[in-house]
Amino acid sequence: MLEVLPKIDTLPEERIGQVRDALFHADHPFLMVFVGPFNSGKSSLINALLGKPDLLRVGPVPTTDRINILRYGDEPQQMDSGGEV
Repeated sequence: MLEVLPKIDTLPEERIGQVRDALFHADHPFLMVFVGPFNSGKSSLINALLGKPDLLRVGPVPTTDRINILRYGDEPQQMDSGGEV
């Protein structure tokens, strides 16, 4: 990164904008929202996408009655404060 910054002035304006966007997104978390009716498979889909079949509870009756916020970490960890997982 430090090698690229001195050369940024020589880039076309369009490329400078792309570099700015890349730097912005590197420091800001990615947000994805899943919404839908009860028991429509949202938790199952999230578990499948993350390759963790037991991360969010699933079942034949509605099991998720609050908002779940997932954040990246080295190990899965339950954080039940205000509906966060």
